[in-house]
Amino acid sequence: MTGIAPVRDRFQRAACIVMLVGVCPALPSCAPDDTTGPPSDASTTEPAKDYFQGDKYLNETVTVTATVTKVFTPTSFELAAGQYGDNSLLVLSARSNTISKGDVVQVTGRVQEFSYDSYHDQYDLGDARMYNPYPKENVLIAQSVRVQTPHRTGK
Repeated sequence: MTGIAPVRDRFQRAACIVMLVGVCPALPSCAPDDTTGPPSDASTTEPAKDYFQGDKYLNETVTVTATVTKVFTPTSFELAAGQYGDNSLLVLSARSNTISKGDVVQVTGRVQEFSYDSYHDQYDLGDARMYNPYPKENVLIAQSVRVQTPHRTGK
């Protein structure tokens, strides 16, 4: 019977090892780096697309989030949207907006080619000289404008 005991002991040790290997990752001290938490920003942030370069996205609906750099009228403003292919993106909105320079806004709208003559009446654009930097540029005709982070002035 001396031969059976060592075999049984080896079998029990092997079973314990298998159980520990199966249980160990569930224990915080045994688990590898935490992979259950949210991924880092680098893996979840999609690279921005060049919506406003060329005609690839003309007549397409897109959403951008960027900082307001100029407000021309309650229906027209400029965004710093370099990550989307235009450092000075003109946005036109049929609805009046209460936004300010420095606000971070999310805008959903259609990409169109700008022509002051085509849009000045519909969007009440005001003085044509304000729009001299935008001839034939792609613009965003807003369907919705939401302030994500309002600009706060210092106290």
